[in-house]
Amino acid sequence: MTGSRLWLLNFEAEAELAGAPGPTPRDIVAPSWMGGRDRVLGESPTDPHAVGVAWCPTPGALARLTDEGVQHLPPTPGLAVLKAANARETFADLHPLGSLGAVVAETSVEVERAVARAAPARHSGRKPAWLLRRSLSAAGQGRLIVEVWSDDVATWVNRALRLGPLHVMPLVDIDGEFSGHAFLHRSGEVELGHHVDQVVRGAAWSSATRREQAVPELRRALDAVIKRLQGMGYFGPLGVDGFVWLDGAGAKHVAAGTDVNARYTMSMGAAFDTVP
Repeated sequence: MTGSRLWLLNFEAEAELAGAPGPTPRDIVAPSWMGGRDRVLGESPTDPHAVGVAWCPTPGALARLTDEGVQHLPPTPGLAVLKAANARETFADLHPLGSLGAVVAETSVEVERAVARAAPARHSGRKPAWLLRRSLSAAGQGRLIVEVWSDDVATWVNRALRLGPLHVMPLVDIDGEFSGHAFLHRSGEVELGHHVDQVVRGAAWSSATRREQAVPELRRALDAVIKRLQGMGYFGPLGVDGFVWLDGAGAKHVAAGTDVNARYTMSMGAAFDTVP
């Protein structure tokens, strides 16, 4: 995309897609990869000639851009496509920890049964546990670590299930994180970015640097996700995450395709010379 872009950084997009009431406010910090002619909505008077771009083009984001006087909005996928493209269950069968017991649960009984299983031993010596993640959530929100089932866990689970299925996965010790990016054009063309190492603290993004060598497992996961998204009718930005984890004996394993973000990501600046 060329020319001036006016950005709406709706970092709460997953909450809107899930229909979650009252999303937790997040600080609006502009990505470092924004171009010199890019502006964030509200920073300056709206340029009527600028192209409006959202972090994720949810109905709320598009309405906000229109209300603010943005006259040029590119085509975007519909709401149903956006929801499916960002939902964890859409790609659960591709999740690399499926062999360790990662499953999608749609009822409280299914969640309780899943966490009753013995979780894998951890190299750190910390207690084995399961990680519950809401279907649509990001930046460390909508998740719970469970060692044993309890009334408090049941309350959290029942509340979370109102917004969709839960992804139950074993908690593993992470030794490094990475991601791959692409931009899926409406024409069918795919623009691939470089693989990047990223630093994540408290489940929230911190920084990213371009990798010297690509991760073969990540490329395979990215190809599989792209094929599925194109079949759904999705077009736009894409980020696919992965990590290296340590098993109980200290051996390293690559898990690629752990998260799929059908939207812009903070790591895209390291992946592309110019973010599409």
